[in-house]
Amino acid sequence: MDAAALYTQLCAACHGPEGKGNGPGAAALPVKPADHTNAAVMEKISDAELFKAIKEGGAAVGKSPAMPPWGTTLRDEQMRALVVYVRSLSRRR
Repeated sequence: MDAAALYTQLCAACHGPEGKGNGPGAAALPVKPADHTNAAVMEKISDAELFKAIKEGGAAVGKSPAMPPWGTTLRDEQMRALVVYVRSLSRRR
């Protein structure tokens, strides 16, 4: 499964299909999910931090504990591909 498909399957419910933080699950969350299309915000987050958030969950990087850890579900190469994909969302404007 490619990174776009993984994002759709695992991330879009909260982050939205285009990564704007407006997925259908976002309304029920106490903290709005990150807008991955916001280049000004995304450039302040390192690839290592994104990887850690994906692998260990939001709480591991001081973000929302509502973001689940995917480290037991995904292989490292899949998580690295997701980091690249998330980065691409802020460059598509």
